[in-house]
Amino acid sequence: MDVTVHSELSREIFDLNNKLKPKVKDVLLEIAKKVLEELDEDIKISDIVLTGSMANYTYNEASDLDLHIVFDFSQINKDKRLVKKALDCNKYVWNMRHDIFLKNHEVELYYQDIDEPHAATGMYSLVKDEWIKIPTKPDLSKIDIDKNLIVKKIKSYISFIRMMKRELSKDLTNDYAAKLNHKAGRILEKLKQDRKDGLDEEGEFSENNIIFKYLRKNGYVDDLVDIVNVMYDKSFTEKYEYLRAIKKKRHMNATNSGLTRKKHPEFVPDIHRKDPTSFSKLEALKMAQKGRQVLSPSEFNTLRKRYNIDLILPGKFKSLGNTGIRVYFDTKLNRHVMEK
Repeated sequence: MDVTVHSELSREIFDLNNKLKPKVKDVLLEIAKKVLEELDEDIKISDIVLTGSMANYTYNEASDLDLHIVFDFSQINKDKRLVKKALDCNKYVWNMRHDIFLKNHEVELYYQDIDEPHAATGMYSLVKDEWIKIPTKPDLSKIDIDKNLIVKKIKSYISFIRMMKRELSKDLTNDYAAKLNHKAGRILEKLKQDRKDGLDEEGEFSENNIIFKYLRKNGYVDDLVDIVNVMYDKSFTEKYEYLRAIKKKRHMNATNSGLTRKKHPEFVPDIHRKDPTSFSKLEALKMAQKGRQVLSPSEFNTLRKRYNIDLILPGKFKSLGNTGIRVYFDTKLNRHVMEK
């Protein structure tokens, strides 16, 4: 929880003149190039910016290399709000799919509209190879941080997240799952908005930013995202209990008894072995004459790998081979959807 302020910028990233090291810059530019190739859109980039604590005096061993790709979202679609939703989903999938480390710091990707303000005390342009905003070393003696309040808020968030994780293991009705999804979603948005407001008003040492960074560093933000996604899926799964009963019945009807299979898994016939490449939502849709399935970001990532899918922009769709199934981004649900 203690905030560290170094006397100089990270010498892993910057040289003695506080210029980004050429090898670091080249690698980051190459990463951005590959990301843009995956978008499969003719986009004119305004800038590629390194920001966050690694472009400041407050870095630590867990700090990410925050890489912002800045361009005019209207190049893709006039409705920038829709473009942002699609790009946010793409960003989430990309960050989840790739674990790229440079100098032992993970590269975190962001898409930023040219008109979107970004509150940061240090921003370095990789395109121009110069500082957009030169960071200044903060004086902690002049910063009033209420540690007791921060600890109290952190404990409150952790308690809520742990309680929600316990709910995941229970059999939930669709309505109750929807309520939990809504509640967890509101907490996640509040956490993000409070951090943004804190950065805008007080800077990096705002209480809300410190709270967010602590929760993110310790995995609680990822836990909250997973809770939102799982509850969302359960709220849209029709006849959830019926489906569980069908699976249980199939298991009981298997040739070997459950006890025998548990003790001797090598005796399980191939037909009863779980296919590690199976994708239940996709297989169910293949068997149906028509229908739709809402995908979580992790499920879309699985689908993306299998069918080599690029970014799907609002109003467009991609077909899954000759299955008769198409995938599109639903802007109301803020999720990708399979439909047949």
